[in-house]
Amino acid sequence: MPPANDPTPVDALVDPHISWTLAEFNCADEPLVGEVTYNVYTVEGEGPIPTRATPDESPCGVRQLADIAPMNSEPITGDNYNALVPNGTWTFALEACLVTEFGTECSSLSEQVTVVVLNAPAPVQGVLISLLKEK
Repeated sequence: MPPANDPTPVDALVDPHISWTLAEFNCADEPLVGEVTYNVYTVEGEGPIPTRATPDESPCGVRQLADIAPMNSEPITGDNYNALVPNGTWTFALEACLVTEFGTECSSLSEQVTVVVLNAPAPVQGVLISLLKEK
């Protein structure tokens, strides 16, 4: 831990490399069948990321979906994303989307993680976001 008079925050990062565990199950613990893609959301500051509620759709109930555009221009099929953001405080979150022949259904927004970004651009460092409960 830096000395108390050190102005560098402990959680200061450079261009966060966001990673997650790939989703394999839905909220009812059923295996996901179809293509799963991901979206990364961010807002400057300590959040929260704006959300909107869906109607109650059992068994998953009401979901909180992001009410802003994702950072990524195309859906992400892997388990990481390099978030190129300017210096400052940023809040990140993630959603998983299941793509099937019937359309695309997205999960609730993940937990939101706030970090301080300094000296962008520079080598990436890790931020792990927990998306869905793991089996």
